Amino acid sequence: MTEEVSTKEDENDTENNELTEKSKIVMGPPLTTVVPKSAMKPARDNACTVCPLTFRTPDCLKYHIRSTHYNLKTKTMSYDDKEVNQVWHEKVFNSSKIVEIKKAAPNLFLIRKLEDDKQVTVQEYNQHLDLSELYPTNKRSSLAKCRACYRTMLKRDLKKHYDERHNKIQKHTCNNCHKTFKRSVLYVRHVCNKDRRRRKLIL
Repeated sequence: MTEEVSTKEDENDTENNELTEKSKIVMGPPLTTVVPKSAMKPARDNACTVCPLTFRTPDCLKYHIRSTHYNLKTKTMSYDDKEVNQVWHEKVFNSSKIVEIKKAAPNLFLIRKLEDDKQVTVQEYNQHLDLSELYPTNKRSSLAKCRACYRTMLKRDLKKHYDERHNKIQKHTCNNCHKTFKRSVLYVRHVCNKDRRRRKLIL
């Protein structure tokens, strides 16, 4: 009995070897080469120079840079807060000289160099101005919460939701049955004492 089992195993092994040899012979290179769509798309040239992100349009790139990489706090210039005819002293950049500045008009300054032996105190001005209100750095699809029902939704949909749900403003009214509809699609689908006519094709 063991001889029968061993002969059957030998037969199975030979059949498996023959099948693998046939499959190696039959299988050839692919007839067509499939190229993925991502390889066919042109490379995007709207790439961020700071991080490895790329964008479809230049506007998206500008928005990304403005919202992610800008430090929107800038120093206010010392002359912005000065009054007309006010005099102050400032140090010249990259030098040891000091100048006297007089604000003659809102956009006019008189600058005079001081002698080296004159003792004056120079004010350091490091007040920061927050510019985040001037630039749209919030997310485009920002969320808002309805004050009446406390539902959270996109900010752009909040007014429509409030008008329809809480102010009960119905924009579309049927002249025949005086039914009101929130959306124009529902009003167009509405059938009231109208014959359903199908357009006949004119050949």
